[in-house]
Amino acid sequence: MKLMKMCYSLLVNLDKPITISASNRSMRRIRERLPIEDWRTNDFSRSLSTGASELGLMPHVVEKMFGHELGGVLAVYNKHDWLKEQLEREQNKMIECY
Repeated sequence: MKLMKMCYSLLVNLDKPITISASNRSMRRIRERLPIEDWRTNDFSRSLSTGASELGLMPHVVEKMFGHELGGVLAVYNKHDWLKEQLEREQNKMIECY
């Protein structure tokens, strides 16, 4: 949970998409603080996705938060962006952290 709070504090601006350079800068900051010698961004993404699922986010919401396109029937028929659900979850996380 401590890692989730630290990661969240680095990525809280929901008003605009994160740029590649900002993402790289955040990854660098996180790497410097972790007592793990060798890990990759995909390891971080996997941990965030798993943590989000453990906190109760539905898989399709997590995928949209990662900027992934949904596949199969969901992509064809369901055009909802789940922004309200993402915002509610982020607000709840802020309350839990503080």
